[in-house]
Amino acid sequence: LDVIGERNIRVLGKDAAVTCAVLYRRDRLEVVEERFRGPRDVDTNTQVTVCLKGKAWDRDSLGVVVTSIHLDATDERKRVGQLRRCLHRARNFRSKEEELEPISTLIAGDYNQEFGSGSCVSACLMDSKAGRQVDNADMSRECATSRRLEKNQEPTTQQLKEWRDLYDETYETTRDMCVSLKRVSTCETRSAYDHDVIAAGGNRVMGQWRLDHLLYTSGTLEPVRHWATLESDAESCTTGLPNHKYGSDHLPIGAVFRLVPIPPLSQGRKDELLRMVKDMTGRQKNELC
Repeated sequence: LDVIGERNIRVLGKDAAVTCAVLYRRDRLEVVEERFRGPRDVDTNTQVTVCLKGKAWDRDSLGVVVTSIHLDATDERKRVGQLRRCLHRARNFRSKEEELEPISTLIAGDYNQEFGSGSCVSACLMDSKAGRQVDNADMSRECATSRRLEKNQEPTTQQLKEWRDLYDETYETTRDMCVSLKRVSTCETRSAYDHDVIAAGGNRVMGQWRLDHLLYTSGTLEPVRHWATLESDAESCTTGLPNHKYGSDHLPIGAVFRLVPIPPLSQGRKDELLRMVKDMTGRQKNELC
């Protein structure tokens, strides 16, 4: 870790073993300034956010908010909190006039989670199920994995309740923010000895995990193609990472996206929508009186 920290001082200006960065082509992209900044809206060594806009794009384009992250290795609540801050931060690049416009954001990096069904981070995806619809076995498995319980050890009733509560909270919060996130369908990116599996004769077994992900807002971005991961690299699955081909313990991921044009509302539809909101607000006030 000291060696990695020394390298990051030299390359990224951060004295930390875990660092994040967003690199961009200055001849093709420009940075959009943040409109608002809250007390917690600051870049850290595990989260860096920037809004980028193509120099050839329409002048009225709002840009794409890009975040490079490294989520917590052991705490699902912290992972969910970091993701939530990414979404709140993306809103800071909107003016008051633009705040009703949909967020266009890309969140990429080491999530330290495989996004299995029943994991709390998976609840932020638009195709996830409500907590009551998730299979109990999936919830129990993901809770045990996240808490790093011993093999075949089941979570306690209280642990499982806390997990379900966090899942439901994540599910509701993401939808309250009107954000539709999808995950690029990359596969395993980490290859190393599996601590939980011992083969006959006491030999160690190499395992693979899907820990690195690209999340994106499906209403504004569409993945066109993405890099292959360990499903196309039998050698790295056998030898593990890092190796002579890759200097990192994780395989790099990458994708090409297409900007999805957002059809504007006609003035008539805008007026109708505002009337509906006004009527709904009036009914709520009357019911609360």
